Amino acid sequence: MPSSNSRMRSTTRIGQLHIDIHVSPANLADGAPSAHVLSLIEIPGGSVLIGSDTDFPDEGPRHLADVPPFAIGVYPVTNRQYSVLLDAISDTPRPHYWHDDRFNAPNQPVVGVSWREAVAYTDWLTRELSGQLGMGHIVRLPSTTEWEKAAAWDPAYQLPRRYPWGNTWNPNGAHTATATAAAYPLPVGSRPAGMSAYGIQDMLGNVWEWTASVSTSYPGAAPHFVEADSYVIRGGSCALRPTHMRCTYHCRLPASYWRYHLGFRIVVALPLMEAEPLNAD
Repeated sequence: MPSSNSRMRSTTRIGQLHIDIHVSPANLADGAPSAHVLSLIEIPGGSVLIGSDTDFPDEGPRHLADVPPFAIGVYPVTNRQYSVLLDAISDTPRPHYWHDDRFNAPNQPVVGVSWREAVAYTDWLTRELSGQLGMGHIVRLPSTTEWEKAAAWDPAYQLPRRYPWGNTWNPNGAHTATATAAAYPLPVGSRPAGMSAYGIQDMLGNVWEWTASVSTSYPGAAPHFVEADSYVIRGGSCALRPTHMRCTYHCRLPASYWRYHLGFRIVVALPLMEAEPLNAD
């Protein structure tokens, strides 16, 4: 991965899928996101405040975390981008809803995938891009801390935002459920008003996103807990009302679960320091 000081752009290709790593959103092409381009933005390393002391207990305590540099997808992985794996390995199981017209447009986020299937996609990308990612770097899911930094941290003020776009709720910033009904996922990039300070989009609403992190309490929390068979999901979805839409809110699901409003995005980074445990079925 290029250094954040290099102001360079790194481009790789797998078949018809391009993977572009940018140093800032200013480097991104104008217009709607391309179904054939997996764009990432570099997030510099450094210490950030994570969590909240004023919301649900498992969102706190707020604490300082040191986060190494990483590059994260501007959008969740789309159906078109996921299909490259299906084309390459024909016996790969199709996601749930793959043949459902409500969910299978090329630029909609891929949904109906379990944590294991999301990890299989990132592992496949790592193998295909061997030697092109920078020394020691892999493609993987973001940790819950990386996700929150990309969503909430404002590098100009060195403070976290409540929402990716600021500290005041904007109904145009996230695709959520209404008071009477849930909705279906929209194409990625449909809520540009929800962009984070780093230029990352769709961090709240539309689809929940798998992370690499096992569900566990934050440092200093009492009581301490670890749910070794469940992984943190982030961002809320089109099935969630705005009440719980904020950067610190999270839930968890077992690794084998899937939902019509659950997808994932990728990061390019060094492997996580500790292996994420996973209980066998």
